Amino acid sequence: MDGDVSLWWDKWSPLEPLGVLSTNISMPRLSIKDCKLDLGWNEELLTNLLGREKALEVLMQLGNSRQGLDKLIWMGNPDGKVSMKNAWEKTRRRAPALSCFNWIWNSCLPKNISMTMWQANHEGLPVDDNLRKVAAPIVSKCVCCESGAYEDMDHVLSRGEVAQYVWRKVGLKLKAAEKWNKVDDAVLMDLGVPIKHKTRKEVRLVGWKKPRDGWYKLNTDGCSLGNPRRLGVGGVIRDEKGDLRLAYAEEIPEGTNNNAELISLLHGLRHCRDMGLQLVEVEMDSNILVNWLRKSICGIWYLEDFWEEIMQLLSSIRYTVQHIYREGNALADSLAKLGAAGSYCRWRNSVDLPTQLKGIYRVEKAGLPALRI
Repeated sequence: MDGDVSLWWDKWSPLEPLGVLSTNISMPRLSIKDCKLDLGWNEELLTNLLGREKALEVLMQLGNSRQGLDKLIWMGNPDGKVSMKNAWEKTRRRAPALSCFNWIWNSCLPKNISMTMWQANHEGLPVDDNLRKVAAPIVSKCVCCESGAYEDMDHVLSRGEVAQYVWRKVGLKLKAAEKWNKVDDAVLMDLGVPIKHKTRKEVRLVGWKKPRDGWYKLNTDGCSLGNPRRLGVGGVIRDEKGDLRLAYAEEIPEGTNNNAELISLLHGLRHCRDMGLQLVEVEMDSNILVNWLRKSICGIWYLEDFWEEIMQLLSSIRYTVQHIYREGNALADSLAKLGAAGSYCRWRNSVDLPTQLKGIYRVEKAGLPALRI
């Protein structure tokens, strides 16, 4: 063992360094090679330094050592090489591991989100309350809330209006994904966020029904393959027996879903006028449009031109307006999709309908219901 390995402070044996085990250290700079003689080890020196019993134990360890130059090995790494990272891990005072940090520093999260979560965990977010603690003379007012409440960590993260909204959305998403437990429920209840428990979905039977005696039924629908994108409108007029009087499918210029629904109704009412129909049941699957018609108010300004013509057409006939689920409006829905695909067609006889529409027409005429889950 030739080199500068310290007798006292280096871990040259399986034992702890001698400087840690000894209470009285003399010659602190003594190296291993200084204890070596030509024919062996300096037993007298080691006995004087360590005592008889400890010296014998050390001599046994030295006798098992290999010859050659000393080589310092960093035992913290498998390769024996020292690194600052490993040295820091060995010398740092580690706090108890918290499971929350597995979420904060998750590789799936963007780094800015992780940093914000870390700041929040250490109460370091720059909210008004923290700024006032460092003697910043400010008047606190949360800009996210209409009430302008005092802005502190609790308000921003749990009890503020925006925080309550976010927690409620998170809770509903988790419940929908069935990844919920009693602890989650307790946390949100403590935050004052009421969460409705998931209920079993109701299964309904939905079907098209024939109009009253002497009346005609107009079913309309609009289709948008994007929002906005080119649109399709479709509709069907049937009599009290369920027989087809007119079906139409048309493509219209680019717009929104509400465009398509409103224009589809407008085209259907024009056809009713041209056919001289006076008693019409209007049925569609757009709740928005049904509410507009019942209140006689258009909710979107750029549709006012279409709306005025619809009101004029309705004022000249007797009509009712009702909502139907899409499953009961299947024929009009399929016609609208044909229109969105580029078709421009009209049929006055069920025999002339395309094959894919004949089956839907027959099912609806027979009054067979569909399942709505």
